[in-house]
Amino acid sequence: MRAIIAVLVASGLGPTVWASAAAKKNASAFRDQRTVAALKELAEGYLKNRESFPFFSCTFMVADGRAKSVKEGMLHGPTSDIARAEGVWIVSGEKVRYESRIIGNVEIKKTGDGFTARFPPIWYLAKGPLSVKIDQVLGGGGISSERAPSSGITMTPWDMGGLWADRSSNPGDLIATFLDKYENVRFTYHGAIPHEGEIFESFEVDFGNGSREVHVLDPKRGYLPVEVTYFNKQGRVDTKAFITDIQRCSGDRWFPTRCVWITILGPDDLGNCTVRDLRVTSLDAEHPPPESAFVTEIPFSFWLHDCIHPLSTIRVPAGTKLHVDELESLLETAQRKAAQREAEREAAGPEEGSRTVRWAMLAANVLIVLCLIGVMLFRRVRARRAETP
Repeated sequence: MRAIIAVLVASGLGPTVWASAAAKKNASAFRDQRTVAALKELAEGYLKNRESFPFFSCTFMVADGRAKSVKEGMLHGPTSDIARAEGVWIVSGEKVRYESRIIGNVEIKKTGDGFTARFPPIWYLAKGPLSVKIDQVLGGGGISSERAPSSGITMTPWDMGGLWADRSSNPGDLIATFLDKYENVRFTYHGAIPHEGEIFESFEVDFGNGSREVHVLDPKRGYLPVEVTYFNKQGRVDTKAFITDIQRCSGDRWFPTRCVWITILGPDDLGNCTVRDLRVTSLDAEHPPPESAFVTEIPFSFWLHDCIHPLSTIRVPAGTKLHVDELESLLETAQRKAAQREAEREAAGPEEGSRTVRWAMLAANVLIVLCLIGVMLFRRVRARRAETP
């Protein structure tokens, strides 16, 4: 597969070139019945394969840095300015545990909005709509619920290492979300594309604001996107993503085991690429993980907030072990703390109460920022797309 994709990217645009050429012959008209049926088949194929993994356990390594070209980054990953991280991702139904930690020192940079890191160490637990995400750089996290949904997690094998929070931009959800709902979003089905003995399928989506994407899927291997090309509003390719390695699992299921996310910083790809190379180092998709797998230990003390009430901030000591089944009680603790502080404020009178609120809100705002950052990352991905009505 890598050899095939290497030929495709030699031009810098990869499958975009041959998909566009084939489009002259194969492309169907915008939203005609054949196009809609074909696109829905692609979406259903992808989602069927994705949903065939109700449980799995995997570990992975990530390398983040620079490469001299798209081809170099796709074949070899970053070759300079490299930072590395390792992670674990465990899923069983609605239960999720995810951790990512940088190997070596955490590189923290000051920004206009606060602080950031190339790989902010993340601890994440979820059970249905309840989740907690703790960011070591920010020193805390939020407890999300149905009233304050989480932005989800990124940097997984399924999101190709990019900014697709909780799979929100995968081909299946992309087609399902935009095909029948927004008239300004235009889909083109390029059809089956033969190349080097392989058959891929391709479609293009134009969001009506100048930005567009070209997706190339492998129908023989779970309709996984072997390449996605993103064009910015100026018509220039600014991002390319690849799945180069795929593992076959029982029941003809396919799990991505190496993906590459490449951002092209300059007008061309020579020496101006940032590369994120994510490789799965172990995978068990045959046995449900035990309950003990859904315990995470946070080595530092941190703040938590319910993402709703400014007085709900609680402090959790270092070395705390959290089980996914404790999320509800953790949320209730934060809510009780908010109610207690509200009662104390009213009992203390206007002046003392205001002072208590100011200190509580100062600490709480730090945690609110964390929740907002997650939403902002999600919106960055959606910024490529047309504004919803």
